[in-house]
Amino acid sequence: MNAVKWVAVALCVWAWGGSLAVSQQEKPAKPKAAKSAKKAPSPNEFRLTVVTRTGSGNRYGGANARIYVVINGDNEHRRILDNPKWDDFQVGAIDTFKNLRFDYPIDEIKSIQIKSESDDLWKCEWITFQFFKGGKQSKVYKFSPNRFVSAGPEKKAFHAVPFLEFKLTPKLEDPVEAAKPAAKQPTTVE
Repeated sequence: MNAVKWVAVALCVWAWGGSLAVSQQEKPAKPKAAKSAKKAPSPNEFRLTVVTRTGSGNRYGGANARIYVVINGDNEHRRILDNPKWDDFQVGAIDTFKNLRFDYPIDEIKSIQIKSESDDLWKCEWITFQFFKGGKQSKVYKFSPNRFVSAGPEKKAFHAVPFLEFKLTPKLEDPVEAAKPAAKQPTTVE
């Protein structure tokens, strides 16, 4: 607002006996919400650990790709494989992605897909999956596809596919306790 208009506004306010000070009405303080208790986990919630080995011996094997793990091919149940502050999927690297949480009945899992939504080319030399739920865990499922994965159509020269599918049916068991050496039985001499 220019100076002339400002003076005119000030005179009008002064003539009415008002003040130019802008006051804010005090807002009533919001009651502090009690700390909410942690939400109970769903009976279907489980954690997944994925370990990948990016192919070596080929300069095109590593990528800055967006790679996802997908349960039963359903994009509603997918998680990105990404370690923050780390450059994943580099040539020759072994990357571990822990505690990927899913809310899905573990006994209904029939397959896991590794899916690319990137034009980058990534070579999956081998991959492992292990499931955890309620103090139990599955065995480690290992696959060695040794294939290129990319969503880019121009990657056909590498026989790249947009996803890899691994058939498995996870079974949970109690963790195996560390093998304790058996106590030696005393020998008796007669």
